[in-house]
Amino acid sequence: MARTAPKRGLGRKVAKATLATASLGVAGLFAYWLRERAYASAEYEVVRKDRSFSLRRYAPMVVASTETSGVLHDALDSGFRRLFGYISGDRRAPSEDASAIAMTTPVVAVPGEHPGSWKVRFGMPPGAFPSTLPAPGNDVSIEQVPGRLIAAVRFAGRETNSTLTAERREDLIAWVRLQGLSPIGEPEFAGYNAPIIPGPARRNEWWIEVAEPVAA
Repeated sequence: MARTAPKRGLGRKVAKATLATASLGVAGLFAYWLRERAYASAEYEVVRKDRSFSLRRYAPMVVASTETSGVLHDALDSGFRRLFGYISGDRRAPSEDASAIAMTTPVVAVPGEHPGSWKVRFGMPPGAFPSTLPAPGNDVSIEQVPGRLIAAVRFAGRETNSTLTAERREDLIAWVRLQGLSPIGEPEFAGYNAPIIPGPARRNEWWIEVAEPVAA
């Protein structure tokens, strides 16, 4: 039986279609990344900068928070879902307005009082006050966080990489000691991106509150 010669143009068409699909995917991710960068973020003043480390003075802020537990990644995931439910109007007291509240960054995971427990929170839009925000459901609370002096380290990657996050956490603690600063409490993890953003393009930070330096 004679063999049918493959159509030379077929492979090229498949390659072009694959390339077009990949280009659309990259364009979509880039557009989403740009949209995230447009979100309002916690306001701060840079006091000191040293490579990926910085000392920042944060303004007071109003936050929505929820208590959760588990490893960092799971705590962030479950905590964010509850908080997003609040700002989207789903997790509120029955009598409250269901209008959406603008998204902000970052989502912060603060170690709780017990091992494996976390308080996950993110800031409300600038100008918000507890008295003007819709009352949340039982698993979300609205809190006022005072202004703080924060030491931070920025890094890329995914929070699911426990080795990476642990190393960066220790790097921050070491930097704080080298700077002669006195930490207050435990380091907090701050994530700025949705899960679809690839690791190299992600912005993660560890924060730790420090005492005001004593003037010489």
